[in-house]
Amino acid sequence: MLKREDFRQPLYYVNGNPLTGSDGNLRFCIAPVMVDADGNKLKNPVDLMVTAWPGPNCLEATAEELKQRNVFPLNEEGLTAAIEWLNTVEV
Repeated sequence: MLKREDFRQPLYYVNGNPLTGSDGNLRFCIAPVMVDADGNKLKNPVDLMVTAWPGPNCLEATAEELKQRNVFPLNEEGLTAAIEWLNTVEV
């Protein structure tokens, strides 16, 4: 089970950094959304894109139909909600 204390603080993601990890067969990536709906680069991201997929492969080597995605606000509450969501994903 994933726990909040095992993840970085929101500022880590605000600075444009993604985080990847795993828990059993679950693989995941938490990344700041760095472009808006029109494709323009954002200086200050406000959302997190969370992607989950089954192991053993990395994100790039996993078929698109096996990936599950969700978007959360890039703040403490959003990060907590993202972790809770990851704990419910069935892979």
